[in-house]
Amino acid sequence: MGVIELHEDSDGYLVCPNRGEISAQWCIGCSRRLRIDYEGDRASVVCDPGSSEPPHPRSAGPLRDVPESFRIY
Repeated sequence: MGVIELHEDSDGYLVCPNRGEISAQWCIGCSRRLRIDYEGDRASVVCDPGSSEPPHPRSAGPLRDVPESFRIY
């Protein structure tokens, strides 16, 4: 999978291909995030979820579990 763009819904959530439906704020600390663009109060997250190595050398660790407060049910 290549670079993708995820769009935040009106409640601030998006569907991450690695984590499922989560708060867009969780993407700020994700090692797969390339950038976050804002249009008004909604975010679009650009990431590379399928690469074998994290795109940021400073974040070489594995993806962390998403805390329950960042998930919706």
